[in-house]
Amino acid sequence: MLDLWPSCKLISWEIDVILVDVPRDFFGLPKLEAPTTHGGVLQVCIGDALEPSASIDGGFAGIVINLFANGEILPQLQEPKTRLELKKKLKEGGRIMINCGGICVEKSDFLSEVDDGTWIWEDGGYAKEATLRAIAEVFPETLFRKMGSDNNNYMALTGPLLDLAAWAAVLPAKLQKGLTDWRSFYP
Repeated sequence: MLDLWPSCKLISWEIDVILVDVPRDFFGLPKLEAPTTHGGVLQVCIGDALEPSASIDGGFAGIVINLFANGEILPQLQEPKTRLELKKKLKEGGRIMINCGGICVEKSDFLSEVDDGTWIWEDGGYAKEATLRAIAEVFPETLFRKMGSDNNNYMALTGPLLDLAAWAAVLPAKLQKGLTDWRSFYP
């Protein structure tokens, strides 16, 4: 992201330190964490993004949420109070993008790193619909988009539908693919 917008300030929270340590050790994360000459930076925080301390003065322009843990929607994100707290963390006009799951949701015993027969594969349609409905309770203007092929995830984006052509015009070509596929959750 910083190669496209070198002045962008990105703040990330991850509760599992191993998911930060591995990219730091093997995938060059420290290079992304170094400030650019234009003031952009990726700041990685270890902790719970749902805690009140996971905020910034003035609010976030955007929050990206991967709402699954062990193949299930995080219980906190099913609570209206949590969604209202997330909304308070946004600056005016800010949006939240949510991974709503895909056609198939994996549930694992989480102790096995390979499918040794203990994994359960479930229809992801329920998780997607439940997530979209829960988000739409707090953000009535919720958009959704199916990503790529039949097996890929659905994404949700809070806020009103944008002028998709104008949005595409300001993005680099590699980010324009599928942009016109966003639809209102409540047509």
